[in-house]
Amino acid sequence: MVGRWRTRGVAVPIAMATARRLWRCAGRIDGHFCRRLGTRNTTILIGDGDAPIGWVAVRWRAADDGVGLIHRIGWDAVSGRTESDLWRALEALAGDSFFDRDAPAA
Repeated sequence: MVGRWRTRGVAVPIAMATARRLWRCAGRIDGHFCRRLGTRNTTILIGDGDAPIGWVAVRWRAADDGVGLIHRIGWDAVSGRTESDLWRALEALAGDSFFDRDAPAA
């Protein structure tokens, strides 16, 4: 049976210091700079060993104001992972329980 990853839009503020901790602990898989809007965007792969749990997309202003925004998340439903698994892994990597799991889409 073919499955697919689940995704959804969120609007979860994240301190850039915390985002940097995630980058050091997780696989940084994509980055983009939009000169017109002055924003940066990166997608961070979150895994458990070699097995992916999911990913988060973080956007922030190039003129660093110290706060970014997790604006999209995805989790590996094919392997039985859930959105809750992703949030728990993020909290463990970030060393904090600051994520609003019910944040509405941006």
